[in-house]
Amino acid sequence: MDAQRIGLLGWSHGGGSVLATIAAAPKGNMGYAAAVAFYPDCTSKSKALQKFRPYAPLLLLIGEADDWTPAAPCKVLAAAVAARGEPMQIVTYPDTFHNFDSPGITGKRVRTEVPNGVHPGRGVTTAPNQEAREDAKKRVIQFFADQLPTGARGHLQ
Repeated sequence: MDAQRIGLLGWSHGGGSVLATIAAAPKGNMGYAAAVAFYPDCTSKSKALQKFRPYAPLLLLIGEADDWTPAAPCKVLAAAVAARGEPMQIVTYPDTFHNFDSPGITGKRVRTEVPNGVHPGRGVTTAPNQEAREDAKKRVIQFFADQLPTGARGHLQ
């Protein structure tokens, strides 16, 4: 695998997997060139700031109103990483909830079957935000275009 040609992308729990992967030192040439995480849970990482050290550029995209995986711990994490001069950016979207970029959801929904979140036992909110979705899509395409070599960007549309 040519690490300079592969980007990593994940949403929610998959976004958390992106954080875990990009912070684990790669073996040889087996890492990734860049990573993007949509609304990951940053809580545990923000409590151990010195341990989280992304080895490649990382972009986080999250809604300010996300009550499933809140933005505040991600903002703390991104600020600490950036203060060390390591390659991490965060974009937060005001009045935006979990799954904001999903084209399959049509309205705001409180999912009471989800036990965790900011208010355990009261559910979590998912809602589309077309403006945030379009902005995030453009940012992801630009981020990978900036981080990956030209030949590796063939599927960024």
